[in-house]
Order: sequence, then structure tokens, then C-alpha cells
Amino acid sequence: GNVLIPEKMLQSIQRGFTTVPVGSLLSLPGSVVHAGPKCKRFRAVLFFSASPIQDASGIVLEYDPDDQYTSVMLMGRLLIMLWDKEGIGYDERHYILEMLVRYIQEASIKRQCDRHFEDGKLKNFIARVEGGKLSQKKLNSYVEKMARSVDLIFNDGDQVSVDDLVVVWDEDGKMYDVIVYQRLSDGKVVLKYPEDGSWEGTKEEDSYSLEMFVKDKLFDGSNGILKDTTGVEIDCRPLIAVPNRKCLISKKRPRKLFDKSEE
Repeated sequence: GNVLIPEKMLQSIQRGFTTVPVGSLLSLPGSVVHAGPKCKRFRAVLFFSASPIQDASGIVLEYDPDDQYTSVMLMGRLLIMLWDKEGIGYDERHYILEMLVRYIQEASIKRQCDRHFEDGKLKNFIARVEGGKLSQKKLNSYVEKMARSVDLIFNDGDQVSVDDLVVVWDEDGKMYDVIVYQRLSDGKVVLKYPEDGSWEGTKEEDSYSLEMFVKDKLFDGSNGILKDTTGVEIDCRPLIAVPNRKCLISKKRPRKLFDKSEE
């Protein structure tokens, strides 16, 4: 079987099975009676399920046998992996979203699948489709709009800065812990503020840049130049160079940053 086949289609196909090929893999929703056609020969069926250990915020989830790794979650994970890959364009994104919508609509048990995804456009998309309040016309338009949203998913790429890096943003010299990431596929550079989990530079129109003086080294503020979209250099320094961390590190963000959840 094909784990990407929607549940209703799978049930239709199964009605015509006389034998099931060895090694077939089927994805079943909850509450399905596990049974098969009569057989006088030996057969073995392996049932397994998966459930996230933690949610997006890191909280350990209690295992719920009725909330297993569903086809909605599978398609969502595939979407995350494929969305910004080279060669994936509007048509491919639109198809993936259509399949995701079909899984959500045809699920025999309605769940809040969005809670298994990080805050952001994809989580909001799943929640809105699960809500079932969109007419078919509005749903089609919504899917088309999201398929054109390159930043529906942002894979942050590889960390290219040292662990203990701070950035100076405001006039009074306060500093903020920061991590710099760069995506290998297109070189896009983004900043993450671990104190509150906010991101900067993730929007499609953002074009932050990092020019390194020395290759194969992590950025520490002195061995390269980090610039924002307007070309202004961003002042970064290694934490070891900060004389009084308690006085300088601020938990309050200095200016409006762009989170992944913004649309």
C-alpha cells in the first residue's frame, strides 16, 4: 500500500484485495478495526504507532493512543522537508497543500493536528482547514495563496555563528543573545533570539548577508560582516568580549522583529 493515499481512497482500494503483497505498508487512522481477509496460510502483521515526545514548545506530551502519528502529520512533515527545496515550485507546493487538505477533510476522527506543529503559517493553515468554516471557493483561494507563500515554511539551515554571540541594537549599548543561521540552498541568512524564540530576516523580501573574511570558520563578530536588508552592518560580538554581561544583556527586544508566525 501507499502511505500517501488518503483514507477514503485506501478503503476503496482495499475492497478489491484478494491477497496483500509481502511488505505492504498501510497508514490507518484511529478507531479502525484491524482485520484482514481470511487466510489458511501463515501470515504476520506488524502494527506500530508513533507520537511526538514533545510539542513545539518542548513540553513533554502524555501519550494518547487516539492521537497517533496520523497521515495529516505525515504529510505536514513531508511538506516541511520539501517546501523550500530546489526544483519545488508553485505547482508542487499547490499539490502538496491539496493533499494535506484532503487528509484533514477525510480523517475519520477530527483532531487538533495543528498542535503538533511549531507556531507559524503552516500551523495556522492546518488549524483553519480543520475548523471547516471555509467555503470550497474560499478554501481553493486560500490554498492558492499559501502555495505562493515561499515562507510558509522556513528551514533555518545551518548555524554559522559561535554559540556565545551577542548583538547590539539600541543606543544605550544593551546586548542580546543571538544565533546566526544560513540556508545552504540559497544562502539566506537569518537571526534567532533564543531568549524569546523570535526570528529576524525570515520573510521572503528579507535579504540579510554574511561576508566571511576566513572560510570554514564560525562567525564571531570580528571575522566577518553581517548586514541587514538595507545594507546596514549589524554589530555582533563574542560574549567573552563583553565586560559585564549582567548589566548589558537585556531580555527586552529592542525593536520589532519578525517571528515565523507572522503572515
